[in-house]
Amino acid sequence: MTNSERNGPRPEKSTIEPLGGWSPHALDGLLKKSGASADDRLEVLSVLFAWMMRELELPSKLAVNKICNALAAGTELYLLNDGDYAEVLPANHSFEYFPFVNLNEPERKPSDENVGLAGAIKHLREYWSDSRAFGASKSMGEHVLDPLAVRLSDADRLWGYCRRGDVVAQKAVTGSVPTVKVTKESAKERNRRRYQMCLDAGLDMPDDDYAHLPDGIKDVAAKERISRQAFNKSVKAHIAGFKR
Repeated sequence: MTNSERNGPRPEKSTIEPLGGWSPHALDGLLKKSGASADDRLEVLSVLFAWMMRELELPSKLAVNKICNALAAGTELYLLNDGDYAEVLPANHSFEYFPFVNLNEPERKPSDENVGLAGAIKHLREYWSDSRAFGASKSMGEHVLDPLAVRLSDADRLWGYCRRGDVVAQKAVTGSVPTVKVTKESAKERNRRRYQMCLDAGLDMPDDDYAHLPDGIKDVAAKERISRQAFNKSVKAHIAGFKR
């Protein structure tokens, strides 16, 4: 049996790459859908939203409109999964968030407007449209949007998010532009850097990942241009390492 027969087809080499580099691992799961093609790589939707506000200099409402219009027009939306490949957003996936549960009440069933693609678009508009800067929103439940992603190829086609590898290679050969090697930041390095950001901001950080994080962390998360929930998860992952 050959290696290809044993391991299956090798993925095709992608010809697109985000300017800041790309890592297959995000806090909410693997940024890949099942497959062996150059079109199986994904990007977190919140990262794209922050990029559009920063690099395209768009107000939040216009950035959200661009995303929601693309989704409504048929751009596939993916849901990241712990320990598995991402999947196309299930039609029954609920975006409703109930912070308080009364055990004496019957289980609540989500309404049709809060599930699947319709639910995603509704909650994207509700949570992100009025952001002064990405991560500045104080909306409870915003974390339900963290596992959403789209294909890198769609992000490039729709908004110019990626550079093309063949074009970069050609420029390197002709010498028309200097080549810069992008060092990808590992999850562990990213968590440590974000924790250091909190210390640099003068926050009194706990040494237990189960402890409450200081309120000022929302301002630090805004500088990182990610949601407070995602930033908290990253910092707590670093704090958890103190016990090892």
